[in-house]
Amino acid sequence: MQFPVIEDAPTIRRSIYNINKFKGIDLSSAPAKIDEARSPDAPNMISDLLGKLVKRTGFQLSKNYGGKINGRWEFVGHEVIHAGENLFLDGNIVCSGMKNEKSTAQIVGEKLYIFDGKNPIACDGEKAFPLSEEAYVPTVFISKEPSGGGTAYEDLNLLTGYFTDSFFISEENAEATEFQLSFAELDAAEIKAEVLDENGNWQEKKEGTDFSVDRATGSVTFGTAPGKSPVSGEDSVKITACKVVEGYSDRIAKCNRSIAYNSAATQNRIFIAGNPDFPNMDFWCQANNPFYFPDLDYMTVGEGKCEIIGYSIIEGQLATHIRPSFDGRSIILRNYRIDEDDRATFPIVGVMQGEEAIAPRSFVYMETEPLFVTERGVYAITPADIDGRKYTQNRSFYINKAIMGDSGLANAECAKFRQYYVISLGDKLYLLDTSQKSYQKGEPLSTFQYECYMWTGINANVLWEKDGVLYFGDKDGNVCYFETDESTATTYEDYSADGNKAIEAYWTFPDFDGNLFWRNKTIRTVGLQLAPFPQNKVVLERNINGIWEVLKEWTGKISYFAWNAISWSNFTWDGNPTYRTVTAKVKIKKFAKVGFRISCKDIDKSFGLYGFSVEYTENGRYKK
Repeated sequence: MQFPVIEDAPTIRRSIYNINKFKGIDLSSAPAKIDEARSPDAPNMISDLLGKLVKRTGFQLSKNYGGKINGRWEFVGHEVIHAGENLFLDGNIVCSGMKNEKSTAQIVGEKLYIFDGKNPIACDGEKAFPLSEEAYVPTVFISKEPSGGGTAYEDLNLLTGYFTDSFFISEENAEATEFQLSFAELDAAEIKAEVLDENGNWQEKKEGTDFSVDRATGSVTFGTAPGKSPVSGEDSVKITACKVVEGYSDRIAKCNRSIAYNSAATQNRIFIAGNPDFPNMDFWCQANNPFYFPDLDYMTVGEGKCEIIGYSIIEGQLATHIRPSFDGRSIILRNYRIDEDDRATFPIVGVMQGEEAIAPRSFVYMETEPLFVTERGVYAITPADIDGRKYTQNRSFYINKAIMGDSGLANAECAKFRQYYVISLGDKLYLLDTSQKSYQKGEPLSTFQYECYMWTGINANVLWEKDGVLYFGDKDGNVCYFETDESTATTYEDYSADGNKAIEAYWTFPDFDGNLFWRNKTIRTVGLQLAPFPQNKVVLERNINGIWEVLKEWTGKISYFAWNAISWSNFTWDGNPTYRTVTAKVKIKKFAKVGFRISCKDIDKSFGLYGFSVEYTENGRYKK
C-alpha cells in the first residue's frame, strides 16, 4: 500500500529564542556565522560588572590647553602635559618651543625625561629645561702628560660638546706650561682650567688671565707652570673645553620613542629610538643619569632598511620590535651584560618570529602579556602551549576586518584602561576586554581571542588612565574624561564646543532565522530584561529586507526615581533600582529571517541589556 504525500502539512512549532549572556562585537565574521551572543553592529556599548551590556558614559571637558595634546604623564604627584609647542606642569607653562607632535617620556629617579623629536627635556616637578643645560661633562682622558697621551676614561656625551682632560704632572714635567688637549679645532666657548693646590683643593684659573688658548691646535698655555702634583699619584690639572661634533646632538634630539630598562630588576636607563636619520639605531644613557648619553652606547638593530618601531619587556629582556623583519624575525631580544672592560652592554640573546609591529604608540603591557598593533590586528607575545617558547598571537579577531582597513593604523594610539586594551583610530575607540577570553579559534594559530567593543564620536589623539577613569586629549587642545557616575542624567552626553551631544548606542542582534531557516516564522512576543537607570529609554526595532522599523518604546516605566537625575519629561516616582522585565506584543508574519536592534539615541538617556527573548512559531515552507 502506498501512502499519499501531503506537502506543507500544517505543523505549528512554538519555540523560544533566548539570550541572557552577551559578549562583544564581531566585525570580522560573515553575518550568518556570528554567534548569537555577539553583535555585527553595536556602537557605544560596553559590559558592566556583571558581564551584561550597558551604554557607555559620556565624556566631559576637563581643560583646554590651546594646542594639540601630544603627551601626558604623571610623576611624584605632578601632572605634565605636552600641548602644541608648550609643556604644562600642573596647568602652568614651564617650557615652550617643543615639536608639535606626539612625544614620549620616561621617569628615572624623581625627574621626567621627555623626547619630542626636537629637543629632549627634563622636568623636576618645579621647572623644565633641555637636557643639554645640565648635560654631564665626561672626563675623556686621565693621567695625561702635558704633551698628550693618557688613559681613555669616559666617552663623549652626545648631549654636549664639552669634555674634560685630566693631567698628571710628574717631577720631569714640573716646568711645563703648555698642555695639549685631546681635540683640536675647539669651539669658541670659554675654556675652564683647575689646578690642585698643596692643600688638595682645586683652584680655578681664568682664560686670558692665567692662561691662553690656541683653539686651532687645541693647546692651553699657562703663564706660570702649574708645577708637580702636590698629591702623590694624583692628577693635578683639569681643563674643560668644547668641541661640538656635527650631528652628535641630533642623534638624541630627533628621537621620539623610548623605554626605561637596565636589567630584569631595574629600569634606571633610558633607551631611545625613532630618529629618522638612523631608523634602525637606538641609544641609551648611563644608568641613573639621563643627562649622559655616551657616544659609543648605541646599537644597530636589524639589517638594511629596518626601523625600530618600539619596545616591550619580556621576562626581563628588552624586546626591540623592528620592521621590515629579516626572515620573519621581527623581535630582537637583548639583555644586560658587563663586558671584560667593565662596561655595560646589551647584546642580542635571541630573536622571535611573528607579525611585525607597525604602530609605535601601541605597546601596552596588560595583565599577562604585552600587546601591540600589526597590519593584521592586535598581537600578543605569549608562550606556546607545547614548548613554552615565546610567539606572537592574534588577540583581535573580532575587529580585525575593521581595523585592518584603516589607513591610520600605523598611527594608532593605545592605552590600558582597567582591563581594556584601548585603541584610538580616527573618531573611534576599540576596546579589547582582557577579562573576557573566547576560545573559539577565529585565528587558527592563536589560543584565544579577547571580546571587543567599539565607541564612536571620540577623536582621541592621546589616551591615558587616571584613578580608574579614562582620559583623552584631542587635536583641539581639549582634555576630556569619561564620566563614572552612572546615576546622573548628564552622564550620558558627550562634550562639544557647540553644545553637548547625544550618544547613539544600540545593540544589533545577528539575523534570526529560527530552528529551520527554510520555514516560515511568525513572532508574536518579544521580551527584554533591562538594566536599571534613573533615566532609561529603550527602543525596539526590527529589520526585514534591509528596512528598519520601530516596534516599541519604553521610557518612564523602566526608570527609577533619583534626585540627581530628575527629568520631568520622563518622570517616575518608582524607587525600585533593580532590573526591569518588559514585553512587547508584535506580529511579524511569514518571514525567513528578521533582524532586531535595541537602541537608545536620546541625550541624557541610558539603557542596559541583560536579556532578550522571542516567542515564535514555524509553519510551512518559506516562499518569496
